[in-house]
Amino acid sequence: RAGADWVKTSSGYGFVKQADGSYNYRGATEHDLALMHASVSEKVQVKAAGGVRDLDGLIKVRDLGATRCGATATAAMLDDYRRREAAESSACP
Repeated sequence: RAGADWVKTSSGYGFVKQADGSYNYRGATEHDLALMHASVSEKVQVKAAGGVRDLDGLIKVRDLGATRCGATATAAMLDDYRRREAAESSACP
């Protein structure tokens, strides 16, 4: 109703204590993304930020309704995608 085009998860919350005593954020959870997607109209898109660190994570947030993703591991994700695509192409007769 407010007219937003996008909603975005926070990129730095949910701090979790690590084994070495330091803290690191976990980013948005699957539950967070599903709740956000379910809570807005179909016209509003969801951007996942924080916590998406690999191709499987990217695919998962896409499947949960995110249409954009903020990630620092973009190059590694693209490399992994290319490796998977090449392996799939070579496996097909």
